[in-house]
Amino acid sequence: MNNKIFTVNGRDYALCYVSAQIKLKELIYRYRDTEKLIAYCKECNRYNACHAFPPFDFDSDEYLSPYQTACKGTSLKLLYMTHRWHPQIILRQSK
Repeated sequence: MNNKIFTVNGRDYALCYVSAQIKLKELIYRYRDTEKLIAYCKECNRYNACHAFPPFDFDSDEYLSPYQTACKGTSLKLLYMTHRWHPQIILRQSK
């Protein structure tokens, strides 16, 4: 998604897309607890009843192994521009 500059009722705004990434190894080390997750999954009535829910017929560690990074979060920022600055300056400052 590209960042956009637009005007509403004579006021200028910048809509900025922000994304944060994390190394997959760090994400797994810090946040992944497979045993705890599967225990919660087993409490769900969809467990073993739907193709999108565990148990899966593949090894999740092996499936994730080719990936180096993961998206930690994304958001959109709406900034009110008090000055008519060049759009690239606004977008650079919003990061």
